[in-house]
Amino acid sequence: MQKNTIVSVILVVLILLGGLAFWAFNRGVLYFNEGSMFPRFSKVAIMHPVPSLDRTPSYSTDFPAEGRILYETKVTKLKETLTKEPANLEAWLDLAIYYRMVGDHEGAIEIWEYLRTMYPQDSISRHNLGEYYFHTVKDYEKAEIYYEESIAVSPGLESNYTDMYEMYKYVYKQDTTAALDILKRGIEKAAGPSAIQFKIMLGREYRDRGDKENAKKYLTEARDAAQEAGNRSLSNDLTREISAL
Repeated sequence: MQKNTIVSVILVVLILLGGLAFWAFNRGVLYFNEGSMFPRFSKVAIMHPVPSLDRTPSYSTDFPAEGRILYETKVTKLKETLTKEPANLEAWLDLAIYYRMVGDHEGAIEIWEYLRTMYPQDSISRHNLGEYYFHTVKDYEKAEIYYEESIAVSPGLESNYTDMYEMYKYVYKQDTTAALDILKRGIEKAAGPSAIQFKIMLGREYRDRGDKENAKKYLTEARDAAQEAGNRSLSNDLTREISAL
C-alpha cells in the first residue's frame, strides 16, 4: 500500500472517529463530570440518546412569515437553554410543542419518547404521545397504552380521561362499556368542577344509551354537587335536564 493511501485511510478513520465523538457528546452518550479530565460513558444514553437540537423546520407554504420569525426566535431560545441545562424538562416539553406546530412530528416524538424513558414521573410526554396516536396516526391501541401510562403516573390529569372517553365513544371499543368505565375512573380521581363535569358526561352517556335510571343518578349527583359549590346556574340547568328524562 502506498504511503499516500495509508495517510488517506488514517485521515478517513480520524474523521469518522471525530464525527462519532461529536455525536456521542452531543447526544449525552459521552460526558464529562465537573472537574474530570476523562469522559464518562452513559449506558442509558446509548439506548435513548438526547434528542438532537439540530433540526431544521420545513414550513408549509401557507405558514405566515411572522409566524416563522416567532417560531425561530422561541426555538432558538429553548435550544440555548437546553444546551446549558440538558435536564430542563419544561424546556424539552416546550420544544416538542413547537416542533409539532410546524408539522415536525418526528422531532416531537423523539423528545416525548426520550422524556418518557428518562423521567419516569413525567405524565405530560406520555399524554402527548397518546394524543398524537389518537388524533394524528389513529392508532387507537397505541394511544390507549400511552394514556394508561400517563394515568399511572398522574391519576389526577383530567385530560387523559376526557381524551380516552372521546376515543372510546366515537372510534374505538364502541361496542363495550369502555366509555362509561373511563368516566367512572375520572370521577374517582377528580375533584371540584372536574368531578361534576365527569358526572354530567356520564349521566348523558347513560341517557344516550337509553338507561334513564343511571342517567338520572349521575345527573342528580352532579346537580347536588353544583348546588353545594354555589353554581346556581348549572344546578338549574341540570334540574331541567333531569326533568326531561
